[in-house]
Amino acid sequence: MISVKAVSVPSLTAVASLLFRMAEKGLKLDLTGGDAVLRIADDLPTGSVLILRQDGRQDRRDSMTAQQTGYLMRTALAAVET
Repeated sequence: MISVKAVSVPSLTAVASLLFRMAEKGLKLDLTGGDAVLRIADDLPTGSVLILRQDGRQDRRDSMTAQQTGYLMRTALAAVET
């Protein structure tokens, strides 16, 4: 299992794009704790991203590109920071 703790939005975005390209699995961004954590999700197909939000919602996107994944991560993290 690979797990990444977010230090900054740009660094997490870069790691998300890299993991997205290298992993043959989906990605899960967990925003429920104090820090954002990005994991490779063995239970998600390639190209899928699942965001676990602080309010309990789960947003899933399928058939994503690496560029779309980076944008989605930036947007999700920006919403948490405000």
